Parts: sequence; C-alpha cells; structure tokens
Amino acid sequence: MLRSANDGCVAAAEHIAGTEAKFAAMMNARAKSIGATQTHFTNPHGLTHKQHYTTARDLALIARVAMQNPRFEEVVRTRHYTISRSSGSKDISLRNHSRFLTKFPGADGIKTGWTIPAGKCYVGSATYGGWRLITVVLKSKDYISDTQALMKFGYDNFKPYVVARPGDPAGECAVQSGECAQVPAVVKRRVQVVAPKDTVPQIESRIVLPPVNAPVQVGQTVGKFEAVVNGRVVCASPVIANEFAAASSSTVTGTVTQGGGRFWLLTGILASGMASFRYSKRFRARTAALAKSPRRRRSRLAPRL
Repeated sequence: MLRSANDGCVAAAEHIAGTEAKFAAMMNARAKSIGATQTHFTNPHGLTHKQHYTTARDLALIARVAMQNPRFEEVVRTRHYTISRSSGSKDISLRNHSRFLTKFPGADGIKTGWTIPAGKCYVGSATYGGWRLITVVLKSKDYISDTQALMKFGYDNFKPYVVARPGDPAGECAVQSGECAQVPAVVKRRVQVVAPKDTVPQIESRIVLPPVNAPVQVGQTVGKFEAVVNGRVVCASPVIANEFAAASSSTVTGTVTQGGGRFWLLTGILASGMASFRYSKRFRARTAALAKSPRRRRSRLAPRL
C-alpha cells in the first residue's frame, strides 16, 4: 500500500485464494455487493488489461468501505514504515508514495495509481471539522492540485447533518425464548448525511429490528439504523444490543426435563421389563420346584408307608 508493490499484491492474492484469478473473482463479488457495478477486476494489482476497469464513483464507494476497516485506515495514513528483517539482512525503509498526505489539513490517505493508459490517478481522503471527504481523480496531470481543489470545494460547499450518534437509543428489540421479552438497542456508528450548505435535506430515519433469539450478548448486532433521502439509503449503521438477555430458564428446564423424562421413562420401562422378565423366570422356576417337591416327597414316602 505504501509503495504499490505488485509482487505483494500477487503474494497476498495467492495466499488468500490460491490464484490471482480466484482472488479477482472475490474482488468482483465484493465490489458488486457494495454497489460498484461499473467495475470489473482481472488481477489484484491493477496493471492494464482490457477487461480490468472501474469508474471514479466506484473507486469512491470502495474507498469508503475500506476506510471503515481500522487497520486499512491506519496503513494508508502512514508516511514511513520500517520492515525489520532477521539478523544479517538490512532493514527495509518504506516511504508512502502519496505526497498529498502533507499538502492538505487532515489528509489521511488513500492511494496513488499509475499506468500509461490510465495516467496519474489518486483516491484521496481528508478528515476535517469532524467529518471525512473522499475524492477520486483519474488521468490527472497533477493529482495533488486536483485533489486539493476537490477537497476545498467539498468542505466549502457541503456540510454533514448528523442523524444519529454512537450510543443513541434505537428502540427495543424483541427477544424470543428469553427471560425478558425485549432488549434495549443503540446505534453503533455515527449516521450522517452530507448535503449542500444552503439546503436542508429531508431525512427519514428508519430502524430495522427483527426479532432475535436468546441469549443476546451486549454489543451483538440486532438490526440497523438507516438514513433515507428521497427513498434512497445514503448512510447506515449497525444497531447493537445494550443489555444482556439470557435464555429463558423455563424453556431450557422444560426442554431438558421433557427430554430427560422421556429418557428415564424409557429406561425405567426397559429396566422394569428386564427385572420382570428375570423375576418371572425365577417365579416360574420356583413355582415349578414347589410343585415338584410334594410329588417327590410322596414318591419317597410311599414305599415306607
């Protein structure tokens, strides 16, 4: 990510998927799932291929999702990094190719790119005034100046409207087979809508909370909070449980008791049957012995009488 190492891309792809082609298929599936529908990958490094293409909008969508990963966010804002190698080998010092990181307040990424057909490309990010802007320039003669111009235009003319903050109540989630019927839920991440400064967007808040099965852990995702503008979801956050909900003891006991009752009932019937079988054999044998005893005694006494 710091030095556009194509060999590193290939190594990572082969490690994860086995081959570059299989990894590219994974990339295409992921891109499609986030709405990047005008993108198609054939390799993990981006070198020229007729069937390898994307758009500025799709790159922005991909970057927005990627920046939600804390490790990715940390890497792309890193300016210098040293790879410490084993004894006898020199350490490798890496410098981030992105010169935009030092050219704009709050600049924190993201990635340079260049091929002869594509020219100089850059996906930029800056966090300023408490919110982040992502920009994309393709085939640029000066990606730093172009990115700065886009960032300045964005921060001068737009502002975020915060719909929900982390920890805001998001209603009660129905709990099935639990000791309590409901568990309180809260918003996990900030939900905001960016709009021009001279307008007031009509924002609809929509909370989706399907029933969940107990037990429910604190922090478990139980639904989502959506900000909708003109019928389109423009921002969303997971909704998480704010309290623990245990499974119903009566449900667990009833299940165990019922299952255990059947087990012991069957065991009792079987044991009783075996005992009865043994007892009946003994009883018949004893009865037969008693019946024979008088006859034997009479047969022995008869000669004497």
